[in-house]
Amino acid sequence: MGQQSQSVSENKANLIDDEINRIVQEAHKKAYDILTEHLDELHRIAKAMLEYETLTGDEIKDIIKGEPIRREDITKKKPPVKKSSLPSSRGRKADGDTAGAEENPAV
Repeated sequence: MGQQSQSVSENKANLIDDEINRIVQEAHKKAYDILTEHLDELHRIAKAMLEYETLTGDEIKDIIKGEPIRREDITKKKPPVKKSSLPSSRGRKADGDTAGAEENPAV
């Protein structure tokens, strides 16, 4: 009986593998068909993502409808770059003279 149950289990495993393969192939074909059917929209979205890096759901909907993205110039909204209050080169004089600066200070 051990041989028969092993054969049944192997048959069930093969049926499961076949069904999983069928489902994956069907999903792949469906995704391929959708992307092929909407290739123009896909390219417009990709182009917008290259330009803006991120898109909102409403912007994607506009792109799909063929409408332009209405976004303010984001470069105007960026906060100013804060400069560090630390000197740019520690232990060095402005003219590059390193006199008095320790190469490897003791820790």
